[in-house]
Amino acid sequence: MTDDSAPRVAILLNPHAGGADPSALEERLEGRPGWAIERTESGAHAAELAERFAAAGCELVVAAGGDGTVRQVAEALAGTSAALGVLPLGTANDFARTLGLPAGLDALDALDEPELVPLDLLEVGFADGSEALLANVANGGFAGAVGEAITDEQKDRWGALAYGLAAISASDDVYPYALHVDGEPAARGEAVVIAIANARFCGGGVQIAPTADIEDGLLDVITVTPASPARLGALLAQLRAGRVVDHDLVERHVAREVRLEVEGDLPWSLDGELDERAIRRVQVRAGALRVAVGPDYRRPDGC
Repeated sequence: MTDDSAPRVAILLNPHAGGADPSALEERLEGRPGWAIERTESGAHAAELAERFAAAGCELVVAAGGDGTVRQVAEALAGTSAALGVLPLGTANDFARTLGLPAGLDALDALDEPELVPLDLLEVGFADGSEALLANVANGGFAGAVGEAITDEQKDRWGALAYGLAAISASDDVYPYALHVDGEPAARGEAVVIAIANARFCGGGVQIAPTADIEDGLLDVITVTPASPARLGALLAQLRAGRVVDHDLVERHVAREVRLEVEGDLPWSLDGELDERAIRRVQVRAGALRVAVGPDYRRPDGC
């Protein structure tokens, strides 16, 4: 692929995403010159294609799938001149909620003449020395166990609600932790949830970090202390409704970098994908790339 042959907009379609319909997508692209579709075979293939299109001079590379697809494409585009677009075709589509995008193929309209804003990414360091970039949320505890607890049948039957049902069923484990915020002495406690957020939503519409801002160069850390399943269930319902900023079970920190020590095998969901590696450090890579936002995009109050 050369600069002359590169499309203006490249859509990287995960054909396994729940809302993927290649025929319907092709039909919607009729009359859009300079657009191209490539089907991905895996997350690594999506990243490879994104790098190739960016190097060839493509203006907008669109992750068409769920939050995992978005993460792979965003990581590949970081530091390039290509902007990231999102076509939310997965089950949860949490990152697209923060971007103010409509569901499914209706998000194409926001990509015709996109409004681009700078997007921070989370640079995650693991205990084994490996690293990763995230666009949305690193979600640990019962919320992280959701990815392991949900079956394909539950996703098909319940959609985004399956995440909430699985979270309640996985809320028994408690994790002692030590959290270092921007080099300060450790804050210690016990949690059933530890979430490190760049954006606001996770778990199929739970607004875990209502004050998180993808443009501010900061991350939000949210911990949820142990409580009965009934109280945690009520909190989850409030989070899904977007009504929680202050709550006696919730503690929040804002930082540029955090270091974390956790006792026990804390299950993590990284942008919706289960990961067994232990997180030790997360820092913000401010303005790592540009992202196309939708008509309902709003920064949190005060930004």
